[in-house]
Amino acid sequence: MHEDARTTGFGQCLIAEMTSRPEWFNYFLSAPQLVARKDVHIAFNPILEYAVLPDLEEVLAAIRLTME
Repeated sequence: MHEDARTTGFGQCLIAEMTSRPEWFNYFLSAPQLVARKDVHIAFNPILEYAVLPDLEEVLAAIRLTME
């Protein structure tokens, strides 16, 4: 989970690195899930920025999906 954009964000890069080698991919028990800010452009505005951040339900849904 991170608060950067989904596309070209740190989380996407990390998942790409983790899954780029077949020998590493076989160690995963489940596919990695990316929980990040929605891909929308927002000028500096703290109130609007909070509106697009992942909420608790999104985080819990990703955890549940990963743990199934």
